[in-house]
Amino acid sequence: MILEAVNIKKGYPEGESRWLSVLDGVSISVGRGQIVAVTGESGVGKSTLLHLLGLLDTPNKGNVLFDGRETSMLTESQRAKLRGSEIGFVFQFHHLLPEFSALENVAIPARLAGIPESKALVQAEELLSKVNLIDRSDHLPNTLSGGEQQRVALARALICNPSVLLADEPTGNLDMKSAEHLTELLFSLAKENGLAVVLATHNRKLASKADRVFLLESGGIKDITGG
Repeated sequence: MILEAVNIKKGYPEGESRWLSVLDGVSISVGRGQIVAVTGESGVGKSTLLHLLGLLDTPNKGNVLFDGRETSMLTESQRAKLRGSEIGFVFQFHHLLPEFSALENVAIPARLAGIPESKALVQAEELLSKVNLIDRSDHLPNTLSGGEQQRVALARALICNPSVLLADEPTGNLDMKSAEHLTELLFSLAKENGLAVVLATHNRKLASKADRVFLLESGGIKDITGG
């Protein structure tokens, strides 16, 4: 397994004496090239789980393993290096930088990873072509539709050739047609590149297209694939 959560517990203090438990003993595993959907109502902890899997946060108890390695043993700089090289993120809000073109936005993670600008831009062009946006490469984000912006964000998430892609409600702000198109594109590129994908979505129809589907509720998780 490339990514595993083992008996994860996560909660937050509420005031001086209360504790809000979000995840209570959650375990999930994702193999290379496998697409896993995590569904559930808003507020059940889908984003919390993805933040833990993506090493953006740490559990109160339990552990996250990346390629068999316990990430709790890593320093923050090691966690950051692992995130940058092995994990791609697509969020509900695209977080594109408004002053940069689509091409430049896609290239940014590669540039931050030390890849020369000329090579990073070539890679960005290739990815924009794969998401059918090469003709919009010089456009600023505010001139793109919501679906186009998310496709740029998807290309950006893939530019460092990650082995894991985490997508947190990536279609949450899109109409159904755009949502279906983005999901099909995401799954197609994931299969093409052998990516492990964890997709958090409240949309059961989109979730059903994944290899495995999990339902997160009441702090726990269960496999509902085919259900």
